[in-house]
Amino acid sequence: MAPIAPPPPPADAPPASPKTVSIGQTKDQVAAAFGPPTKIATIGAKEIDYYPNMKITFVNGKVTDVQ
Repeated sequence: MAPIAPPPPPADAPPASPKTVSIGQTKDQVAAAFGPPTKIATIGAKEIDYYPNMKITFVNGKVTDVQ
């Protein structure tokens, strides 16, 4: 019997698009893209969510600043 040829290698998957955050996004949209924050600070109506290398400020549940 002749040896069986190995299957072809899988097709390369397209590179994942970079994660982005935009002013006006909701907390749920940010969490869906980045996961849970490492730390949360709440000051009145303002909430600051800390992620590795990033800080996202929410006012009334919407992104108002990204640093």
